[in-house]
Order: sequence, then structure tokens, then C-alpha cells
Amino acid sequence: MTVYDALRYHMERYRKMTPQDAVKLLYQSEFGGGHMISDRHGARLYLLRELDGTARDEAVPTVEMLGPDGARLNLASLPSSLTPDTLFSMFCESAALFPGSEENFRQKLAMPLSLIEEGVAPFSKHDYTAYLERYFCEGGGAVHHSPAYSSAYRPAYRVVHATFAAALPVFAAIDARLASGERGFSVVIDGRCGSGKSTLSARLAAVYGCGVVHADDYYLPFSARSGQLGNLDADRMRRELSSPGDTFVSRAYDPHKGAFSGSAEVKRTPFFVIEGSYSSAVTSNIGLRPALTVFLTVAEAEQLRRISRRSPERTEDYKSRFIPAEEKYFAEYGVEQSADIVIET
Repeated sequence: MTVYDALRYHMERYRKMTPQDAVKLLYQSEFGGGHMISDRHGARLYLLRELDGTARDEAVPTVEMLGPDGARLNLASLPSSLTPDTLFSMFCESAALFPGSEENFRQKLAMPLSLIEEGVAPFSKHDYTAYLERYFCEGGGAVHHSPAYSSAYRPAYRVVHATFAAALPVFAAIDARLASGERGFSVVIDGRCGSGKSTLSARLAAVYGCGVVHADDYYLPFSARSGQLGNLDADRMRRELSSPGDTFVSRAYDPHKGAFSGSAEVKRTPFFVIEGSYSSAVTSNIGLRPALTVFLTVAEAEQLRRISRRSPERTEDYKSRFIPAEEKYFAEYGVEQSADIVIET
């Protein structure tokens, strides 16, 4: 969702929105909510008080996008298993992920004028331009919601990066297992290339401090490949993941150099993540029974856009070889259908 479309959505849903609330939304879309956590301890206590004072209301949308980078998570309808500590960590970790450009923010401030012209905005051009003049005279920056908006809607939310918002069901499911006392379990993240598997695993590691195993580190040497699933070394993965102790060593093999390129000590607790294409089937083949399987998908046009941005020199290889092979694997193994959680990114 673009920032313009997000602003339109909020204007249409919240008709008591004033110019001040529009500027607040645009500021959050660019800078997130980092201004609220200069005092981390105080910010956490404030969240706990706000959660305690917010009545549950399933009619409130849990996630409301602010654009491609951010979203508001409304406290009134969060998943019941999501803990305050997890929410607070998502909020804090999001702060550094927003673009944060004053130039971009000022460009976004023109958007309400277009929506006023379209007849969508619930305020006039005169009121908006007058507010902007006062806003900059007073130094700009982050602002509160207007009294009219606060009285009408009693907003209670936290701004998080879009990658956290999309994965909210995963965080809630993990919190449910941790609350039941489970420890040392595994979470497998499979899905289409370019769908954000590595990004999600990084978000989980940032919030929980969990270990991450990358399936891409288990490629076989070119000379040893003979049709194995995803060309992955299932035997080495089995040996490394089944080694005794609270930690195990995961080594990264580079088939282009024909040598190991590094290693990482992976903690089993509170849980560990295995991410990458073919990870669902390979972990099943080695006898690992994950507590949670996640499948990430992405629309074809967006997938190709991400791949061409990430690896422009290999885009044709992806289109002719890697994507068709993945799709065959997904169909044969029913990976998407058997996943506990499916998320479109």
C-alpha cells in the first residue's frame, strides 16, 4: 500500500481527522515511532499502562497500514497470545527501520492537498495550509493526535515496521508456545524466493534472541549434486542440528569457492529458526518435527521486482530455472497447504 492510499483509507474511515492528524500519519509513515523510546524503561511502562486501560474491541482493525514501510498495531484487537514484551520489542526494533528523510516527509505533506481536491479529506485546504504554517513555525516534528480525533476514536496503538506487521500471526503463535512452557522447539520458514524469509528470521532473532539456521548454508558441492532436494546437504544438516547440548554449530558452505566460508553457534533456546527454500521438506527428511511451519508467498510481479533489485545479473536465471524448480517443489510436497501460517508479503 502506498502512503497516498493509506492516507486515503484513514481519511475515509476516520472522518474526525484534522490536518494535525494527517500530518501525524505522514510523520509516522516516514519516521516511525522512535521519538517515543528515548527513555526505553519509561516507554515500556507507558505501554503497559495503555494496554491495561484499553478495552478489547474486535471491531477495531488490528493492523492499519501507513504505507509500504509502516503500520499501526491497534492495542484493542491484538492477538491475545501476543505478550507486551514482544510488542514492545517489535516497536523498538522498528525504530531504526524507517527511512527517516526530512525531504521525503516534506514531499508527503503535499498529499493531503490532492485528497482535498478529490473531495476525500474531511477538512478544507484553508484549514490544512493554515495548520502547516503553524506547524513549521512551532518547529515541526512529531505531534499528538488532535483533541477532536482523540475524543472520537481514543486511539491506542504502536507503530511498527511493515515487516513486523505482516508477521504478527507468527509472533503471536510463538508467544503462545512459550507461554505454555515449550522451549528448544524449531520454527521453519519456507516460501517463494524474494518473499522475505531471511528478513522474517532476522526480525524473530531481534525480538527473541533466537538462533537462525540458513538453508542456503547447506548447499552441496557442485560435483556431489545428483538431484537431491534443493541441492541441499541433508546429511550434514542432520549431523549439525542433532549434536548434543544447548547450542550447535551451523557451518556455511560456499559451493562456488568449494569451501566452508564460516560458522555460527546457534542457541536452541528459547527456540531456533530454520529458514530458506526447501527447508520444510529437508527438515522433515532428516526427522526434525518443527513446532511451527511458516510459508511466505509473494505476487509474481512483486517477486520479480525484488529479485531484479537484489540480483539484477541473475534475474533471468531465477525466471528460467530457480522459480520453476521452486514451484514444482511446492506443488509436489504441498508446502503451502501444509504450513501452519501462510503470509503474503
